[in-house]
Amino acid sequence: MPIRSHSPLPRGILPRPARRRRRHLRAVVAVLLTGALGSGALAGAGAAAAAPGAAKSAASAGSSAGTDYTKLVDPFVSTAGDDGNDLPGAQAPHGLAKVNPLTTPNRNHTGYDYDEDHIAGFTATNLDGVGGSGGGGDLLVVPTSVRYDSRPATGTYAHPYRHDDESATPGSYQVGLGAISGTASSVKQDSGTIRAEMTATTRTALERYSFPTGSDPELVLDLANNFTSRTRSTMKATTLPDGSTSIAGLIAGSFNGASYKLYYHATTNVPVTSLKSWGDDGRLSDATTQDGADTGAVLGFDRSAGHDIELRITLSPISAEQAATDQREEVDGLTFDQARAQSKADWNRTLGAVDVRSSAKSDPGSTLTKEFYTHLYRMYALPVNATSTSGTYRGVDGAVHKANGFTYYDGWSTWDDFRKYAVEAYIDPAAYRDMVQSLIELFADARTSGKSLGSLTHSVPTVRWERSAVLVADALSKGYKNFDRLDEAYPALLSYTGFYTGAQLRQGYIAGDPGTTVQRGYDQWALSVIADSLGKKDDARKLRAQSTMAIDNLVKSGAWTAADGTEVGLLTPRSAGGDWQSADYEKFEAAGLYQGTLWQYHWYDAYDMGGLIKAMGGEKAGRAAIKHMFGEDSTADDGSTMLHSNANEIDLQAPYLFNYVGEPSLTQKWVRSIYTGTTWNRYIATGSTNEAPSSGGEFTPPVKTRVYKLSPNGFLPTMDNDAGTMSTMFVGAALGLFPVTAGSSQFQIGSPFFDSTTIT
Repeated sequence: MPIRSHSPLPRGILPRPARRRRRHLRAVVAVLLTGALGSGALAGAGAAAAAPGAAKSAASAGSSAGTDYTKLVDPFVSTAGDDGNDLPGAQAPHGLAKVNPLTTPNRNHTGYDYDEDHIAGFTATNLDGVGGSGGGGDLLVVPTSVRYDSRPATGTYAHPYRHDDESATPGSYQVGLGAISGTASSVKQDSGTIRAEMTATTRTALERYSFPTGSDPELVLDLANNFTSRTRSTMKATTLPDGSTSIAGLIAGSFNGASYKLYYHATTNVPVTSLKSWGDDGRLSDATTQDGADTGAVLGFDRSAGHDIELRITLSPISAEQAATDQREEVDGLTFDQARAQSKADWNRTLGAVDVRSSAKSDPGSTLTKEFYTHLYRMYALPVNATSTSGTYRGVDGAVHKANGFTYYDGWSTWDDFRKYAVEAYIDPAAYRDMVQSLIELFADARTSGKSLGSLTHSVPTVRWERSAVLVADALSKGYKNFDRLDEAYPALLSYTGFYTGAQLRQGYIAGDPGTTVQRGYDQWALSVIADSLGKKDDARKLRAQSTMAIDNLVKSGAWTAADGTEVGLLTPRSAGGDWQSADYEKFEAAGLYQGTLWQYHWYDAYDMGGLIKAMGGEKAGRAAIKHMFGEDSTADDGSTMLHSNANEIDLQAPYLFNYVGEPSLTQKWVRSIYTGTTWNRYIATGSTNEAPSSGGEFTPPVKTRVYKLSPNGFLPTMDNDAGTMSTMFVGAALGLFPVTAGSSQFQIGSPFFDSTTIT
């Protein structure tokens, strides 16, 4: 979801394990089950990898045979231009702290653009892969020797760098920056290099700088920097007994309409010989406290300390005091190198929960294996761990809550990534359960506040919450039970989904707005699952009835006719009076749709694919339509017949729809083609891109290319990773179990990429 500013099928059951144990999902399982399941559906509340009884966190699983999985990850994939918007910086699995280089004069949405050749410093918060202007960008640290006499101009922060002096691996980033000095009005390039090294634990960004001999080392802490909106920042500097300095305070901002407030506690490892701060007036002074929209400080150090200057910044949604406690609990007693080694070990345990094996014949050069672990790595970026080391979290009701035996996560992007969690369910079921519990807590706290989610202050930068009910239904459908406060969250989930007017209920749709009707239908189906679990049977019946409104009333019979004369019904807008409205089914954002076409939105309500296919005219009509979607009924080889979009989330499930119409071999063909080969791509995710001829949401002309690549241009232009959505779809496709119907216990079988896979 780039936010732009600039049938029931025959079901096979995998047995629920009786006790916690090591589980193996191998490629052969998919082969064996395909015959048993016919169309390729894998279902069952006790599906082995997703069973609550199997809830062993990936973080506690050992790596296989001592494999260093971090060497298989390339954090620079999808960091160039608008081709993914991922970050190369250091982060822990689901880490709150993400310390990342900020390129200048341009950046992508996380702050770093591989195509730029200057870095302006390092930020400590980011939403990985999201669209818009980017979420976060807080606590910018700039290593420098420039002498300032007033608030530093951001144009003086730029340092040249080269990619051959830059490296990254999970939990670590380092780069050589060209040294700069002079005055604010006359910045000059110095000889020598500033070595900048970054690592991160869950809550702490650790930064280490080594300045050239003879330079005057300084760090600028710019608290005003934010990718979207800075509303307030404060600081209080204190000299500690050992002569080092701590700086603590808060940062407040917003992203995509949601406000957030974070606290921080930063410490140096050596004495600060001079400290000048600024406030909204821009004047540098000796003041040790500041409060305003634009605040910050310039920290000076002795030349003798310039080869090893550290700044450790710990983040807390609760308070600066809690941030100090978290820093002591998390990194006290650890050297920088030890913290980096710990982060690497955490990543190896996390990534090692999935061990894939392939031969040189099936994976030449281990390209697929490297892609797999790179994308598995991205799955662990969001949401973030927003729990203190004391086991508390701050809710959107403003209160500090004790987490009841679970890790509280925050930083949601559920319009984009709602399918992602069903993959997490069979890879890391313990963390998956905690995420669902966290989402329930979020809505329960919102209910307590009596206000809408968008009007509340959140604990971290966040994107949006549509399809949240689908996540909760997903866990319930998979057999997870005993969620705290679900009864409290239910009314808020219901309210967030929205309600139909009496007129809309009578006509059975929203006039002229098929997009809202299909999306609300998915939420209502999910809410019916939740209502059933709460014993609200009347609610469940009403919600189920309303959930099929788009299928029942907006699929126009004979809207499209196949070459053999088969008439096919398609999603079509209607007026309030009931008349069908004219629509170009292939046109991007026709009928008021958001970032998609009627062909793409037509398949959105995957929870009732049987009902949808029946409304279209039956299996023959469904088969004709899905074949047409991929140009299977045409000999044209120019991309004009590719109606599926790889660049956005609306129809990511489309390659698997052949399973529903008796053509599973075509699912296998297209899954392999899209994720591992070269295909035609007609649509992009937004109106246009400067990376290719485009307009009206389309490449002009269509382009034939790889969608997934091991390169900085890792995705299609405008194809944001969207909180790891696109990466997780690669993971699900590679393992052969794909969540077409998020919210259910079903997975669709595709074509596993590896000779064997073991999930622990």
